[in-house]
Amino acid sequence: MFVSVAIDIPVFTLFEYALPAALKKDSLLGRRVRVPLGARELTGIIMEENDSCALPTYKIKKVLEIYEDMPPLPPKTLELIRFCASYYHAPIGVAAAAVIPSIFRRTSMSHLAGGYRLGGDIASVSPKRTAVLQACTWMQDKQCQSAAEIKKAVDISDASIKNMVKEGLLIPDYYVPPPTTTAAAETPPDYTAAQNRALSAIKIEGFSPYLLFGDTGAGKTEIYLNTAQRVMAEGGQALILTPEIHLTPQLEASFARRFPGKRLCVLHSGLTDNERTLRWLAALQGIADVVLGTRLAVFTPLPNLRLIVVDEEHDESYKQEDGLMFSARDVAVWRANNEKVPLICGSATPSLESYENASRGRYTLLRMNTISRRGRVNISLAAEPDSHYNGMSARFMSALGDTLKAGKQALVFINRRGYSPMLSCRQCEWTVFCSACESRMSWHRHLDKIICHRCGSSKPAPAKCQLCSGEMTAKGIGTQRIESALNSRFKPIKTLRLDGDSLSGRDSFDTLRHKISSGDAQLLVGTQIVAKGHNFPNLSFIGILNADASLWSADFRAEERLLMLLRQVIGRGTRNPEGCQALIQTSRPAHPFYRDLLSDNLEKCWERLLHERKRAKLPPFSYCALLRATSEDESRLHDFFNRAVLASNKIHTKGVRIYDPVPAPMAKLANRWRWQLLAQSDNRQALHQFLALWHQKLQSDSETRNSNETRWHIDVDPLQI
Repeated sequence: MFVSVAIDIPVFTLFEYALPAALKKDSLLGRRVRVPLGARELTGIIMEENDSCALPTYKIKKVLEIYEDMPPLPPKTLELIRFCASYYHAPIGVAAAAVIPSIFRRTSMSHLAGGYRLGGDIASVSPKRTAVLQACTWMQDKQCQSAAEIKKAVDISDASIKNMVKEGLLIPDYYVPPPTTTAAAETPPDYTAAQNRALSAIKIEGFSPYLLFGDTGAGKTEIYLNTAQRVMAEGGQALILTPEIHLTPQLEASFARRFPGKRLCVLHSGLTDNERTLRWLAALQGIADVVLGTRLAVFTPLPNLRLIVVDEEHDESYKQEDGLMFSARDVAVWRANNEKVPLICGSATPSLESYENASRGRYTLLRMNTISRRGRVNISLAAEPDSHYNGMSARFMSALGDTLKAGKQALVFINRRGYSPMLSCRQCEWTVFCSACESRMSWHRHLDKIICHRCGSSKPAPAKCQLCSGEMTAKGIGTQRIESALNSRFKPIKTLRLDGDSLSGRDSFDTLRHKISSGDAQLLVGTQIVAKGHNFPNLSFIGILNADASLWSADFRAEERLLMLLRQVIGRGTRNPEGCQALIQTSRPAHPFYRDLLSDNLEKCWERLLHERKRAKLPPFSYCALLRATSEDESRLHDFFNRAVLASNKIHTKGVRIYDPVPAPMAKLANRWRWQLLAQSDNRQALHQFLALWHQKLQSDSETRNSNETRWHIDVDPLQI
């Protein structure tokens, strides 16, 4: 018997091993194994089992161990691994590693039990051991229980429990906390006509993709809850994806209130390895009813999967930018199709790709626009002839001051953290740049440091210019500068800043959100973090600064991104029944972008952008991939891309266009130069045929293969070109 194993190394093949008779099992596919590779021992996943092997027997090494600490991955998960490796042109071992928790990538047994089940004969316990006997008796009709639960039921010590494990009376087992059953399930609200139409249209049998296009506050979460309830009533599991870790607590609370008797497992990077692994195992074993998580949760094995939801489907956080460079939204679409379950993609600002799919009939479009709610946000522009107060015009300050004077809550949005994006000399205009990235370093005044927001390097802020010893001055504005200025101007108003510097974790964000919803913080200053799905019910004024910067970007998605962002920010004001005013400070009030924004007709704007994309043959009307490479020596990149272009010229795939290699938009990062080359086609299949052949040629090129200094990869469906 021979097996093919996927190992987490950058090699694009499976590895063949012989299986000793002593290790043979009825089911081998999807099992975790320990195997030799060169002088090392590594873990892998069995992807195939065969009766024969093409290699000579004397060259075949043997599987060293089949682990019992992880149940085998189901066949559908193995199919998902193969798809990701094929579509994203990634090593199959890297794709397999993305599916399993990091603990299972180690070459040792994982002792993660977290609980115990009864394993020995009670009759063998001496009557004198009263506590042990009571514990065994109590455990007789129980499944896996935690040590805390055992001690709560029986007066027994930790030392006694350890002795019971040594004696085999208790066997460590995977433990999943029981569902909360004390609270009554929250009663669903009365549904609106739009919600009822959407629920009537959603079928829970077979693959059917839906684009739930609904304004902020239109009730998309209720659609998720109702549909999940329908599939759970039939014994199914639901997978709910959210783009950011800070958005999970709100959805988790909604599901917990509605389904107190169900097991809800949350998966994200904020968990410990043990927590994440135990929850993953609960999903794999069918114990979890709902899995709620960020992008990696899309790979969670679910034997009874009946529903996938992608909330805020437009969000770019669903795209992984390193390792396996996948899009969780796109993987969710493939998985739903492969496992024949419904898929709901929800957003107030759907991506152009999803909107085009709905326009072509590939997705069912479910509109939940609430014009009356949107009408409560009065959007206007503030021209910027003068920015007399830290980048804020007189009209902006007047409107903000009126709101605060009336005792109402206000939000000032600027998508730039730190105090100032640059420090510059007053005399010679010398500017501090990051030596590793060649980008300007932002000044964080409260730390008295300058920080590169690209690579994270920092150093003390210079007191004098290094060229002429002149005085350094801050140029530009960030959240910290706005916060400081508004604190000085509107004392004693309570101000709260929400950005990447002020948020240190889930507990911190929960505390801040409570201050916001309770009205304890009257003035909020934040970056795009505040735009993503949070409920701020008391907002009466939203002021937006520095929006014009994105209009001059070379990125073809810039206008789409900006419109999404501003609509999401403005959407924070739709929850206030008393209405809200949104004021956008701009130096280009006549720009067509603002005309579209003020019209409040996103579909009309999307049609305009789609028309522009179609004329330019840009996604979603073409398919793209980027060959990206980095090196500390820029001349090596030139050599690499010369060889890559020569290799591409030898591949004759009709309809694939290859462009000249150019520096990446971020040309240098962490002391490494970055270049890229675009491959584009109007036909997805033709592009992938070309990429597969191109990849083989690059892999077989001796100079490329032997160069450890130049790192390269192919990014399929890149978000930025």
